[in-house]
Amino acid sequence: MESSFLCCGEQVRSLRTPHYMQITENALRIIDFPALMWYNLKKREGGREMEIRFVTEKDDLREISGIYEKSWKKTYKGMLPSGYLKRIPDGNWADRINRFGSRSMVVVSGDEYIGTISFGASRISQYEGLGEVFSLYVLPQYTGKGIGKLLMDRAVAELKALGYSRIILFALDRNLVARRFYERYGYTASGDLMKKKFGHKTVTQVMYFLDI
Repeated sequence: MESSFLCCGEQVRSLRTPHYMQITENALRIIDFPALMWYNLKKREGGREMEIRFVTEKDDLREISGIYEKSWKKTYKGMLPSGYLKRIPDGNWADRINRFGSRSMVVVSGDEYIGTISFGASRISQYEGLGEVFSLYVLPQYTGKGIGKLLMDRAVAELKALGYSRIILFALDRNLVARRFYERYGYTASGDLMKKKFGHKTVTQVMYFLDI
């Protein structure tokens, strides 16, 4: 059964009745979302229709990798070595999507991939038993339009359905835009830090957690 309703100035059309969803005053929270269920999002202002769904074997992984590449080169400019960013090859992430037990979702508008999120069981031994959001990227020209939040909603719902009660993620300490997004969403900085080297530069990542 198809149904539709408004959320945050946008029309959401579901393939099933929306009893899995909870609508708050100004936000959509998806609860106990069944695996592989999907919905379409359509802007009220005559915008293009966008579908949020799991990555399948029919998807162009190089195109999805392009979201990572363009986002990294835009977002991390000044945070990571410029030479390192310039040397990121086309398709760099293509063979990592849906690998090592991760689950990946995309936002598609027509034939264009515009956002992606990857999540699953934490791969860090000290956080065994926790869910983790490994990555969340949206093409630079689509940022600030609520797409990241919709992807995060789906990932949180899927991780909850898998039985996780706490989710973690890591953000570069200098990536204040991302950190503010996570904090507005409800994530809390844990105080745990992780060092990672990119090219000749070592950066600090801040761990955030969300209880669901």
